[in-house]
Amino acid sequence: MEEKQKRQEALVNLLEQNNFFSQADIVEAMQRQGFAVTQPSISRDFKELGVVKLSGKYIPAGSFTSAESSGAAIMIHSVAPAGPHMLVVRTKVGAAAVVAAAIDDMDLDGIVGTVAGDDTIFIATGSKSAQAQIANHLKHAALPGAEFPS
Repeated sequence: MEEKQKRQEALVNLLEQNNFFSQADIVEAMQRQGFAVTQPSISRDFKELGVVKLSGKYIPAGSFTSAESSGAAIMIHSVAPAGPHMLVVRTKVGAAAVVAAAIDDMDLDGIVGTVAGDDTIFIATGSKSAQAQIANHLKHAALPGAEFPS
């Protein structure tokens, strides 16, 4: 196994087993495990691995395999239609990428694509009926009290 792959596997394991709130702490922990890393190398690994910072904590994207099982959907605050082929999903700050990845993994019929910002996701749908079905699916997995305007 090449060094980069070993380092990235160790990094993901570290993030899954511990709460880290700064890259400096991660660099120190990786160095204690024998990896010659710097903050810029950790930052590049984060980008390649899809690591996100959510509520101040670094989380590997692979930790979220589906919205229902991972809890990603409970980060949804609202879902609203925008025209006949678009849904706008509002999430907790910093959670949009994680939730969008979980939605993509759900492989729901009718989703043409997703675009995520920091706390907003745009979901393009193939039809108005697909839009309604996707909104309904997300509604059942969202935070209690989430808003679903018609």
